[in-house]
This record gives sequence, C-alpha cells and structure tokens, in this order.
Amino acid sequence: MSRYAFIAAATLFTGLLVVLTMAIAQRDSRGSRTIPDLDANAYSAVSAKPIVVSSDALGPDGGLAPSLPPRAALPAPRAALPESVALPEIPSEIPVPAEASGPTLPGVPEVFLATEGFVSGEPNDVGQPMNPYEPSPRTDEIHTDAIDAAAPVALASGQVPANPVTEPPKFDASRIVAPKPRSDSVPTLLPPGGMPPTAPPPSVALPPIGLPPLPELAAPAAPFSAPSASPPSQGTPAPLSTAPLSPAPRSTAPLSPAPATLPNTFVSPAPVLPDTASQPLASQPLASQSPVPESLAPTMDPPSLTGRQAPGWAMSTSTPGSRQFEGSQNPSLEIHKRAPAEVQVGVPTSFTAVVRNVGNATAFDVQVTDAIPKGARLVRTFPESQRVGNDGLAWNLGELAAGQEATISMEIVPETEGELGSVASVKFAAQASVRTISTQPRLTIKQTAVAEMLGGDSATILIDVMNTGTGVARDVRLEEDVPKVFRHVSGASALQHDVGDLAPGESLRFEIELMALEAGKVSNVVRATSANSAMAESSYPIEVKAPKLQLQIVGPKLRHLERPAPYEAVIENSGTAVAKDLYITARLPRGMNFISASNEGTYLPDQHSVVWNLMELAAGTKAKTELVLLPVEEGRFAIAMTTDAEGVRADPTEREVLVEGQSELTFEIDDDNDPIEVAGMTTYSIRINNIGTRPDTEVRLAVEAPEGTTIEQVSSPMKYQVTGRQVIFAPIPSLASKQQVVVKVSVKHAREGTQVLRASLQSQLRAVPVIKDESTQVYRDR
Repeated sequence: MSRYAFIAAATLFTGLLVVLTMAIAQRDSRGSRTIPDLDANAYSAVSAKPIVVSSDALGPDGGLAPSLPPRAALPAPRAALPESVALPEIPSEIPVPAEASGPTLPGVPEVFLATEGFVSGEPNDVGQPMNPYEPSPRTDEIHTDAIDAAAPVALASGQVPANPVTEPPKFDASRIVAPKPRSDSVPTLLPPGGMPPTAPPPSVALPPIGLPPLPELAAPAAPFSAPSASPPSQGTPAPLSTAPLSPAPRSTAPLSPAPATLPNTFVSPAPVLPDTASQPLASQPLASQSPVPESLAPTMDPPSLTGRQAPGWAMSTSTPGSRQFEGSQNPSLEIHKRAPAEVQVGVPTSFTAVVRNVGNATAFDVQVTDAIPKGARLVRTFPESQRVGNDGLAWNLGELAAGQEATISMEIVPETEGELGSVASVKFAAQASVRTISTQPRLTIKQTAVAEMLGGDSATILIDVMNTGTGVARDVRLEEDVPKVFRHVSGASALQHDVGDLAPGESLRFEIELMALEAGKVSNVVRATSANSAMAESSYPIEVKAPKLQLQIVGPKLRHLERPAPYEAVIENSGTAVAKDLYITARLPRGMNFISASNEGTYLPDQHSVVWNLMELAAGTKAKTELVLLPVEEGRFAIAMTTDAEGVRADPTEREVLVEGQSELTFEIDDDNDPIEVAGMTTYSIRINNIGTRPDTEVRLAVEAPEGTTIEQVSSPMKYQVTGRQVIFAPIPSLASKQQVVVKVSVKHAREGTQVLRASLQSQLRAVPVIKDESTQVYRDR
C-alpha cells in the first residue's frame, strides 16, 4: 500500500471517530434519564440535604401535582458547567451495597443513583429562580418515559446534583462505569432477627459525591432564614427525605437491607417559609423516625395505650388469617402537615395533617401523636383527640386501607410572637399471614385369613397396608415373623418386603402362603415401618386344629415258645380335630406267628403284618384292638405299630417280648413185679424226661424205699449214695430238651402188704420237688 493511501485511510478513520464522538455528545446532551418507579430498598446509605416540598405542589390524592408543562417544555439540563467551577474526581465505579439492592426496574436494566444537593440558580417550571434549600415542586415526581437506559440518572426536575468541595480536581467523565446488571433471580434472605420487615425500611441516604456549589439565588421577598449551607461532616450524613415509593411486589421473600444510619442532629426550621409551610415526612414505623426535639415531643405516652399490649402482638393469631393478608404486605404511610404561612397572636388558626396509605396493604392500628405548639393555646381538635400529658395529643385512626387517607386538625390560638410549630409522628401495624398444610402419615395394617385350619393344610394370608394419614409415608417396609407352627416355602423364619413410598389414601395388598405343621394357637404378627411415621403392627390369631394320635401296645414282655401271647393296641386322639381315615399297622417279628385280630384286622402274609382301618376317631376318644401271636422261636423280638390319619401321623411305638424255651421235667416209676410174695425182689425203674423246649440244670433225684425192704441193687448214670432205705443221686448238670435219664433200684420185700416206693425230683428251674409214689402189693405165699 502506498503512503498516500495509508494517509487517506487514517484520515477517514479519524473522521469517523470524530463523528461518533459528536453523536455520543449530542445524545448525552438530550437530557438525563428518569426512573418510573424506584424501590426504596434501592438506595444505599447516602447523605443529602432535606427536601422541602410546598403544600401547593400536593395534589388531591396527597401526591405531587402533575400540572407541569410537557417534557419538551422543561428546561434542558446544562451541557457543561461554568469554567470557573472545578469538579472533584469521581470514582470509576460507584459501588451499590448488596443489602440496598432492590428488584430490577422495568425498562431500566442499569441504574445510577442521584447524588445529594441540587444546583441552585436555575429557574423552576414557573420561571422563578430556585432556592438551593427549596426543592422544585416536581422534585419527587418520577417520570415514566425513560429514554436512554445508559444515560446518567437524575431527578425528574432536571436538576444536576452538586456538593461544594474545596479545590476539586478536574472532572473526568470517562471514569464513570455503569454498574453491572444484576441477576434476575433474587435470593431469599432474612434479617438476623429471622423475619422480614412488615413495613418499608426507612429512607436511606446516598453517599455524598462532591460537586462544586453554584452561585446562590437571591433571597425570596418574604423573610427567609436559610439553614447552614456547610456540607455535613463525613460519617454523619444528613437524612434523605423523599416522597414515599411503593415498591413492586415480589414473588420471592423480600430482601432485608441494613437500616441507614440517621444523624442525631436536628435542623431548626426557618421562622417564615414563603408559599410552603408544610413538610412531608417519609412514612415509616415510629421506631425508625428521625429524632424529635424534646421541646416538640409529647411528654408521655397516650393514656389509651397505657397498659395495653403492643399492637403487633394484639393482632397476631395462632391460626391462618384471611387470604388477603397472604403474600407481600407493604403498607406505607405518608403524613403531611399543613399550616398557614403566617398567623397572628390572638387569632385562631388551624394546623392540619393528612395521613395517607401509599402502600399496597392495609395499615392497622394507625396512631398519630402531635403536640400543642409552644406559645399557643389549644381550642379543639378534629376528630377528637386524647390528651397526653400537658401538651401532647393522640389520635387513634384504626385501619387505613391502601390508597385511603385520613385528615386530622387542631385549632389553636397563638399567644406569643415568633416561630410556632410542632412535630407529628405516626405509627401503625401491618398484618401478614401465611399458611401451610401440616400432614402426618399414618400406617395401618389389615390381615385377612382363616381363623381355624387343619394341620397339614396351607393358608393364604392377605396383608393390606394402608396410609390413612394426610402425608406421604416414606420408605415403607413390611416385616413378618413366621409363627412356629407354620413354615414358609422359603424356609425363613423372618420375612420382609420393601414397599417404598405410600401416598395418602393409598393401599397395597400382599399375599403370604404358610403351611401348618402342627396344632396350636398362634398369632401372625406383621409390622410396617416408615422413615417418617410411627410403626404399625397387626396381630392376627390363627388356630391350627389337628388330631394328635398316641399309640400304646399292651401285652406280655416274656413268653415261652408256643405259648400264645395276646396283645392289645390302644390308640388315643388327644388333638383338637377328628382323625379321619385312620389306619393302624402292626409289623410282626419272624419268631411270632399271627393267630387272630379283632376289629376286622387283616393279616398280610407277604408283609407279615396286620392292618386295621378305623375310618375316623373323634378328638378326645380312644380305640382298642386285640392281636394274638404265637411265639415259635426263642429270642428277643419287637412288635412295631404305627398309625396314620389324614394330615397327621402318630409316632411309631414298639413292644419288646422275650421268647424263651419251656423247661418241663417229668418222671415215671414202674415196678416189674407186682404183686410179689414176701421175700421176693422188685425192681423199680425211674425215667426222668425233659419234655420242655429248653434244658434244665441241677436236676436232683432221691428215692426212698418202703419199710421192711432192703435195697439190693442200684443202676444209674449218676453217682449215688445209699443211706438205709434212701438213695441220693448226684445232680444232673444239664438235662437237655427231650433228653431222658433212667435209674433202676432193686428192693427186696420182707413184709406183706402194700408197699410204697417214693421218688422226688427237683431242678434249677423247679425249686420245689415233685414227688411220686409207686405201690407194690406184697403177699405171703406160705
């Protein structure tokens, strides 16, 4: 690119910058932006001169009179300050305390707050010069036609804020930076006390921005005593008195800004104020009013309030209030006093005060207190007031709805010359209501099942868990302990089920199947637990009825071979239900044979058992059956019996029996010669037999011959001993079954007649001897 082309481009770029700069300057000269509606919370703690509003500027509704020329007719703000005036350096950013922030205003994304003071010397709307300490009648009027959101903010009167300083630095407008737009979301904050304020916070003061003073205006025609023009000392800012504003209602909890620090100084009013003798006061609770001089304050509380509870507590209730009190309740009272500009001694005059509710809610228990001006005598009040001490007055106005106003007045007679006046104060109470629903979940359990059932059957238990309360039951869980007479299919003794959340009025049904194992009375206990409600428990009684069978065998425990053994089976139903389809089975041992059975008992040869079918056996009854067996083998045997019924089985029982062989000794005595002559010899044969089934031991035999005989010869397998007429044989150690022993004794008879031979036999099994005799007839043949 050539040098000439570069110079041409630079020249064009410079021209564009100049045109853009002029356009911006022209835009800034069109006037300052106004705010249609500003929340009182948007002010930070600043200081400003008191704003005095003339009573002539008040409209019929208590606001400022709108009778001003159109905006086009308003004098344009000065484009530049006099050269002789040096402005202080303004910080590049004007911080806005977070606690004083309010909601974003409609149509105004960014806000500059106006500084204290007003430029004096400019003509007002009627062409008269303005007193620096007398604001324009339109000072508190807010324009709604904001043009440029980025333009600096000033009051609608067009006044440029100013504040005198010494040797201010050169003004540099480029260092003013617009504050950043705030987030649309408004966090919910509560003051340290825990509750949001019920009334608008008191007007706060803006931080002073040093601006040079303008030339003072000429004093008005009427006598005027201006207060000191010296700026307030740093750290004790003067109160900012503005017309009360009605903040837009919020959908969130109101923010709670920190209250502004108010000075403890009082500026005495001028003795004469031309065209304006009334002073509007910012409506606020009495506790936050500016200090009142002791000379003008009542000397004591109104008698009507003595001993009374605080109004705020008196209106508090423990139940939700009317729905009109729900949401943001922001009553705001404005009190405006009027008095003639000049009064004369001895001539009655009236002081009036208008109390207006400029908020959005009803103010309750409105009370206005005032004092009789010093140097005047009270004639009467309207409406009638209550005297408080010597010179205090109190009016109880009751309720004041939004937009409603009340007027009070006092008629006095001045008695001294000089400045007369008094300070009135107003206090009120606001009501705000809130309501919520307090809920409580309540769990109930209902079980549905049979009350009685038979053992061995399965029962289905229906469990209904219900939330009969008014709130949701969270994390509901069902728990059950399986009764001892039942068995669950899982085999577990404790069951549980997570239900989850249960809404009010909701119910769920569950099924549990249990099998009855034995008879008994039990309770099925089901519990329902929840994370936010009390435990519910249900106990359902169930009786399991079942026959309970007991079997007993009655019969011999010892039996000899081939000796019939009768037995009796006794069965008893000690349960609570009828035993149906009852069967009794007797299993016989191999060493005993079946002979007979009662009650139609059937012998099953292939199973070597006997079976009875009794059909049924009522609860609490007994039954008997008979069984006859024949032992055929020696040994120890057991007769086993079992009984079964529908759904129940008795424990098997056994009867042991010892079968032994029978030891049965017999002996016989025979003589070979009978009759026999005297001196003849007879041989006696003694045969010992064991006809039993078992051997016998220690078998002893003894023989005694009759008198008149002599023993001639003995033949025996055992040893023997002959003593006189007796023969004693040695014991036979064992005589087996079917074994026979023969002993022969030969006797010679010496006496005629009937001669008797006696033999005795005993053994280990037969302790008592068995005696037998054998007679022989002896005759004399010579």
